Amino acid sequence: MRYLTSTATIGEQHTYEIPISHNAIHAPHFKQITAPDADTGLLISDPGLRNTAVVESEVAYLNGSTGTLHYRSYSVGELYHKDLQYEDVLHFLTWGYLPSQTQKAQLRTELAAALSTPADTIFSVIHAFPTTAPPMTMILAGLSAHLSSRPTTIPAFIGANLYEYANPPLTIEAQITPTLSALALVVAVTYCHRTSTPFTPPLPTLPFAANVFRMLGRPLSTHEHTAIEKLWLLYADHGLANATAAFLHTASTRADPVSCLIAALSAGYGPLHGGAIDMVYHMLARVGSTAQVPALIAEVKSGRGKLYGFGHRVYETVDPRAGFVKEILGGFERSKFEIVEVAEEIERCVSEDEWFRSRNIRMNVDLFGCFVYTALGLPPEIIFPLTAIARAQGYMARWREFNMNSPPIWRPQQIYTGPVATRSSKL
Repeated sequence: MRYLTSTATIGEQHTYEIPISHNAIHAPHFKQITAPDADTGLLISDPGLRNTAVVESEVAYLNGSTGTLHYRSYSVGELYHKDLQYEDVLHFLTWGYLPSQTQKAQLRTELAAALSTPADTIFSVIHAFPTTAPPMTMILAGLSAHLSSRPTTIPAFIGANLYEYANPPLTIEAQITPTLSALALVVAVTYCHRTSTPFTPPLPTLPFAANVFRMLGRPLSTHEHTAIEKLWLLYADHGLANATAAFLHTASTRADPVSCLIAALSAGYGPLHGGAIDMVYHMLARVGSTAQVPALIAEVKSGRGKLYGFGHRVYETVDPRAGFVKEILGGFERSKFEIVEVAEEIERCVSEDEWFRSRNIRMNVDLFGCFVYTALGLPPEIIFPLTAIARAQGYMARWREFNMNSPPIWRPQQIYTGPVATRSSKL
């Protein structure tokens, strides 16, 4: 334990000792520093939590300056070359080690069993939407319908704090596979409803990813299955991003994981977050051809437009996942991709332009991430929901970690900037 000795001059000089642990200072220690007549101790102002650690985790680590991403003890690149499947990655993120064949088979069986027992309310609620409705509206409603069929998992409804961190782990862990399968099932039912495709029941012997696409009515070839497994590995977790923070903020009230998932998906679909995948595709479609790329670049540089698929709030270099996505795309026939040449031309122009380079605006994973799905013949509006299935692995790993190790996170202090009444004035 190291200590930071801080001297603050507020009317008179005081010296404070504040401990530093794991390269972090706990904000409550600043409460000992007070201004004359202050009602509270010193507050830390950090809009957007750009330099504030709000949770301790061993699930993943990313370094923006070096452009590296680790899932526990392995870099994403190391895991990418291990030929892993969804069940492997889920087990690794959640329990901290790669599963044995027996453990992997058990996890696959649990996921398939949860997929095979859908509530009738899921179908009736989603089918009540017009087929032209945005998929995310159907998915959020479908998850609520699923939750309504499992009332005993809702703590406040039954009057029991089910997910308190002092509870036995089985109470918490029993929710992991049903929650992940519920999301996959709801996405599949939504897709089938929007496209008038018959829903295909899953098979207990299939890997989870293969079952997801089977339910979509789009069974995967061996090569396509490998591509999806690798793509979903790259999206499995990405630190405490906005949607993950929304998930854990909801979890801090000891809410059920499906409610946490609904919060995460709602946050994640914003165009400055997971919804950027959709925005990339729409941007490329609007540009239409490589001849129009210079006009887009000029528009962005003049401040009249935004370049989706480039730049990142964390990475100061190229997104470490982006190169692997391009490698996955290389395994498909070129004819499978629409407008991919537009993305490639934008990438070339940006990489050669000093205006972008001086601002560290580089390609991120979303620029080419959408093309794996469109290569499979899927419409762009289903890309985010399918990507969310991949990211939900990280959500649930962090939900387990948080509930088993941490007390609740309470409401953060707000900084009041309005008029201040003195103690002698009338309010």
